[in-house]
Amino acid sequence: MKLHRLHARRHQGGFIQGTILFALAILGVIIAAFAVSNTGSSTNTDTERDRVNAGVILKAGSDLQDAFSRAMGDNWQAANIELDGNTVPATPRLNLYDSAYRYAVLGRLPDQAFQDGTALVFTVDDMDVAIANGATLGAAGTTERVVRLTGLRANVCRRINNLVRGTPWNATEDIPDTAVLAYAAVSLAEGCFGTDADGYTYYRVVAVDAG
Repeated sequence: MKLHRLHARRHQGGFIQGTILFALAILGVIIAAFAVSNTGSSTNTDTERDRVNAGVILKAGSDLQDAFSRAMGDNWQAANIELDGNTVPATPRLNLYDSAYRYAVLGRLPDQAFQDGTALVFTVDDMDVAIANGATLGAAGTTERVVRLTGLRANVCRRINNLVRGTPWNATEDIPDTAVLAYAAVSLAEGCFGTDADGYTYYRVVAVDAG
């Protein structure tokens, strides 16, 4: 009788041990699956964040384009229009962010869009914009007024070009390393260029033949 009970206990103990090991194995599979799922979720979140940040920057560029157009409609010369902190040689000058005129509002851009994690502001300057095969945007010998936003992350820059060109997203797509190549590649007055070493810059032509 005692021997029978001993065998029964051993059999029961082995069954319990096997059940525990099986449960631990299942738990390990669940944890591993969760880790993989969480990694994929993080990647998807980063991709969506870059898309949203690129959209915010494009909207800000569009708003500045509208502000320039309204100011020029009020007889301000494009060459005399500046942004806060920028200077232009001609006078009188108009700061688009001047609250007395209300052409544009200096809003804060998302920090996550920038390489250093800190949002920068738009600048404006003049450039003779090349678009393709030596041709220029606007009349030859004139310059365009261009707003720029520097210090962007590479994938935000790629997203900007992706949205401007209307092409499928490609996380390894080459980014033009200079403004001239960017203009030529896009053949549009808006896009992004740069390198890891120099940073990435969004640009938008806001006035053609400005100087």
